[in-house]
Amino acid sequence: MSNSTRTRTSFNDLIRTANILQEMDPYVCLILYVIGTCGAVLNIITFLQKQLRIKPC
Repeated sequence: MSNSTRTRTSFNDLIRTANILQEMDPYVCLILYVIGTCGAVLNIITFLQKQLRIKPC
C-alpha cells in the first residue's frame, strides 16, 4: 500500500469518526445532564439529614 493511499484511508476514517461524534453529541449531552441532575438531587437529600451534616463519617 502506498503512502498516499494510507493517508487517504486515515483521512476518510477521521471524517467518518467526526460524523459519528456529531450524531452522538445530543444523546451524550442529554445522558450527562440527567446523571448530573440525579446526582445533585441525591446530594441535597443526603445533606438534608442532620446526622450526615454534622458528622459525615
